[in-house]
Amino acid sequence: MFVHSSWKQLVRIRKKMRENTIAVRYFTLTKISFSRVVDFGPVGPFARTKLKRGQRMHELVVINERFRTNKRKSNAKLTAEFRDGAYNISLGDHHWAIRSDWVSEPPENDDVAFIGAVVLAMSNDIEFHTDLRVTEGCLRSIERLRYALRILWPRKIYFPDFHIGTSINNPGTVNRNGVLCVSGGLDSTFAAFLNSKNKNSGQNYGMVMIGADYDHDDDPRNDVLRQRTQKLCDRFELEMKAVEISPSFPKIVHWRMFHPTVLWMLTKYLEPKITKSAIAADYSSLSEFGTVPWGNCSAIINSLDDPTFPFSHVGLEHQRFEKMAALVDEAPDIIPNIIACGKLTREGKNCGKCGKCIRTQLNLEAAGHPMPEIFDAQPDLIKWLRARHPYRSQFKLRSSHVWALEHEVSLPEGPLRDAAVVYRKNIEASLIPRGRI
Repeated sequence: MFVHSSWKQLVRIRKKMRENTIAVRYFTLTKISFSRVVDFGPVGPFARTKLKRGQRMHELVVINERFRTNKRKSNAKLTAEFRDGAYNISLGDHHWAIRSDWVSEPPENDDVAFIGAVVLAMSNDIEFHTDLRVTEGCLRSIERLRYALRILWPRKIYFPDFHIGTSINNPGTVNRNGVLCVSGGLDSTFAAFLNSKNKNSGQNYGMVMIGADYDHDDDPRNDVLRQRTQKLCDRFELEMKAVEISPSFPKIVHWRMFHPTVLWMLTKYLEPKITKSAIAADYSSLSEFGTVPWGNCSAIINSLDDPTFPFSHVGLEHQRFEKMAALVDEAPDIIPNIIACGKLTREGKNCGKCGKCIRTQLNLEAAGHPMPEIFDAQPDLIKWLRARHPYRSQFKLRSSHVWALEHEVSLPEGPLRDAAVVYRKNIEASLIPRGRI
């Protein structure tokens, strides 16, 4: 986000950004008077907007947080080969590999390579062609995914063409085994808990992705991740399967939007031993309104779901504080096992200072559970909420608003809840209304 005090500065930035749409907020000295989005087009001039009589422009805020860069489209060929126990995939100059001890033979089709190529192409504007074997069910899912992303994020990612020789029919279902994606976090822990309650879910396995969180395969935190997810699977009667992906792959794709698609890709790597999969929901269906665009939303998951390989969302009906309360009530022994932090410390602890750790600590306070020794630091939550300044980014403001509301309704009466109320009001004062006003 850029802040400018004059039209000339705005036009200079416009020439640098070229293709980008600029959302401009107009402020008076006391309050927001109105807001609009100005679309320049490729080379169009900036249309000066007249203020109402008596109004004075205080500042202009230019929001450029969601718009793609003007990359040069490239062309590449997609190839894949199963070699030395790993599935090696190449798209032009990009190479990555997928490996699992559970897979010792080449896959029956090349859906996994095709999905990875689509994710990479949509992140980097790569038009590609291939002679690989892609199933009709996979093609249907990808077309639905592209349609959903055109609605959710039309100017952040790319929609290049891809060309395949011929599609093949989906193989017949040979079993009814399913896999649940697990990471050790609160959401996937609750999803495993719900799965253990539903004996008819068919999710018999838990799959953990290794390689996406840390830069090197030999990072000791990967071992911590394996141990935590193994304990989670044992607790909720799942057989754990690890699938490794090259650490370089998450860095060359839009991870925020495509991480569930990558998980879907890795579960399909386990075909035909697995014929369906599921992923834990990050948000409830209502909270999604404040957090979209986000990859793990029901619109994306539903687009990937297909009768030939069902892909479902688990826990969509529950808020985060409800998930924590349920685990505290019925599975308190698993609480010290939760991975709250996106990046564990070298000792395998949650950092305790990032937003995810703070939210987890607030959820534990709401559930009345003693703070476990899984956090490397435990800051004063009241001081943290009072000192927290709202983001300038509207996307981050809306997602923070969701969390602030959850803390306000879940925390018991007291100074901590009062601080959460103040934090929520500060966020609302900076929010631009969505939809028609």
